[in-house]
Amino acid sequence: MVQKLDINTFAHFIQDSTAMRRLLRSKEDELLGLAPMDAEVGDRIALLAGGRVPYILHPKVGWENEWEIIGDDYIHGIVDGEAWMPDQLLDIVLPNLFYFL
Repeated sequence: MVQKLDINTFAHFIQDSTAMRRLLRSKEDELLGLAPMDAEVGDRIALLAGGRVPYILHPKVGWENEWEIIGDDYIHGIVDGEAWMPDQLLDIVLPNLFYFL
């Protein structure tokens, strides 16, 4: 009975963790992960200064270097900051970003 309970608990955890997510595979780096359902081909995976996880960014049409945050994602191999490269940082604009204290 304990084994069945553990399997059910695990299944529930997986279901909660993947709700409203889709499988992601990047073209360039062959990375694998889970992205928000709103992510599209052409969106970018980004590590943002001060962020705790990778994010999916969507380019704003008609604006150079402006992006909108689609949501956070899980990318195997970079979720804990392994890909953070301070010498390759770029300045980007994230309009309509609200801060809650």
